Amino acid sequence: MRVLSALICLVPLLAIGDSLIPGLLVTEYPRHPKQTDGHKAYLSIEEFGDPIGAKVITRSVTPWKHESERKAIARGYLRIDKDGDYAFSTDSFYDRNVLVIGGKLVCPYADGGGRTVTIPLKKGLVEFLCAGYYGGRGASGIQVRWRPPGSREVVAIPADRLFHKADNLLANYLTIAAKDFVIAAWVNGDPVPTRQRRLILDRFGSTVEKMSVNIRKGDWIVFNVAHNPIRHGGTRYFAVAGNLDKDKFGFVSDPASENWTICDDPSQAAAFISQPGPGVGMRPSSISRKWHEGDGLMRRHAGGSFKGKAIWGKSTSTWIKYTAPPAPQGIRLTSTRVSDLNRSNRSSIRVLSATYGYGSKRVDVSDRVRQLIEKYHKSFAVSHRYLGVDLAKKRGRRTDLEIVFSKNGKTRERTWKEGETVDPANL
Repeated sequence: MRVLSALICLVPLLAIGDSLIPGLLVTEYPRHPKQTDGHKAYLSIEEFGDPIGAKVITRSVTPWKHESERKAIARGYLRIDKDGDYAFSTDSFYDRNVLVIGGKLVCPYADGGGRTVTIPLKKGLVEFLCAGYYGGRGASGIQVRWRPPGSREVVAIPADRLFHKADNLLANYLTIAAKDFVIAAWVNGDPVPTRQRRLILDRFGSTVEKMSVNIRKGDWIVFNVAHNPIRHGGTRYFAVAGNLDKDKFGFVSDPASENWTICDDPSQAAAFISQPGPGVGMRPSSISRKWHEGDGLMRRHAGGSFKGKAIWGKSTSTWIKYTAPPAPQGIRLTSTRVSDLNRSNRSSIRVLSATYGYGSKRVDVSDRVRQLIEKYHKSFAVSHRYLGVDLAKKRGRRTDLEIVFSKNGKTRERTWKEGETVDPANL
């Protein structure tokens, strides 16, 4: 297996002395074209490609979970309280996982579920990485257990032993007050699942909620919010706090900040959601008829020093975006990916044209694809949401994406079917 050398490249995410927060950071990656089924699920880590979707924190590895149709890596630090021999085991569906501790491959891919491996560890923080694979039923969970010195049984690793670096982290979670409510939210173009949203208060239809998402420099998040103009005198409200902890903020809603934009046009919403920056958006405005309880509830639930302001668009239903400042070059968490070491090679790719659709009904998406591949080096799924188009499909007709591109002076053409992943690293 080539996994070990790649994993060692990936593991050094943080330096001792940097601020740490509880839990491991879980990053998901799209299914690779080589992974045609569960029996062909193995890839070396260097083939994982670019991440997709929002990063999340798992407080436990017994189990930790990811989307079943994706690969994922949970990584960070394990705290060791005393020198000694520690035994580890992993298990998942067909044991499709990998465990690396301190840069050493401890549990290889499909080495036998529940098999224990003992390694010596020194007191302190040790790098910890566990990879889950497509075909391993990630939604059912990967189980990582240990047997520390003095214990006779293999048990769950305590949650207070797991940490990761707060690298460019602006928020561990969001506190949101809305009148009337948040319909949906997206991080980096991916929907925030309902399970990551928790209703804190329902005040006659107006709401306060906590959203379990991590926002880092370079990320963006979009909220679709709505209010009823004939209820309660037409008052409305929307405010957000990006909480690192209660009363500790990475960002807050503010109509004066250039990081906040809005989109009132439903036909432009898909494009607005799928890309950072203002795009088709406009600057938000403050609210003239503001819900009188909103500011107080934000201070109560987000923290007493909250000084953010409520914002909105011009219509009763609007999309509101926060685009975080870019990460410093070479510091962003994803800069440690092996695929990024090939960036100079990727930069030689130039998108000449791209169309999306079926038969003669096709839409020019060259600018959008050029942005994803050349500017952001981002893997993306072939769908109208990522491409920012609204294409009415006939029943039985399947859409695809055709890209004509130049690489190393040669012109090439490739086609991806609806739902397949375009990975710039593999062009």
